[in-house]
Amino acid sequence: MEQLNFRMAVVLLLAGIGLFLSGQNGAAAGEPDDRYRASVQSYRAGIDFRFRDRVLSPLSEPDRLVFKGLNYFEIEPALAIAARLEPARDASTFAMPTFDQGTLAYSHYGTIVARLQGREVRLKAFRREHE
Repeated sequence: MEQLNFRMAVVLLLAGIGLFLSGQNGAAAGEPDDRYRASVQSYRAGIDFRFRDRVLSPLSEPDRLVFKGLNYFEIEPALAIAARLEPARDASTFAMPTFDQGTLAYSHYGTIVARLQGREVRLKAFRREHE
């Protein structure tokens, strides 16, 4: 169960990173709130779809069959964060354990850089390698 929780945390982290990098943070770019909300809702629907999908889901089969959707915070455009991606200089990879005792290969994709409360923050981003 610990491996599954770790993998789900990484999937959610990668989903959040995808939201930043896909230009979904429209409020920070001056997009109207309703367009921002719609883009976030669409992105979240895609994440929930992946969790329900037989091939893409990180969930075990019994958990996947009863999955109803992730719990999300209310969408608050004022909290959108503008960020940039600094591509990785290396393509180092690592093997992430999966719930079925296998592994998936992820590579260092880059570093997400943003400003929060006047401070620069950096978050390493990883991408699943093609199988």
